Amino acid sequence: METLAVGVGGSLAVTVADDGIGLPRGFDLGQSTSLGLRLVRALCRQLGASLGVECGPGTRFTLGVPLE
Repeated sequence: METLAVGVGGSLAVTVADDGIGLPRGFDLGQSTSLGLRLVRALCRQLGASLGVECGPGTRFTLGVPLE
């Protein structure tokens, strides 16, 4: 697992990635009912942040938080 936080142009990007089997084909981040992703989406709403996911070999989640 890899975690990286970088400040870029008035925002903070936090990336968490692994090299596991990845997410199932057709995975929809907005429709997931897992407790963990529900908590992350709630945090994003509170912070006005964005959440992205990249699938491939492994999975990479990136949280973009405005600092202003």
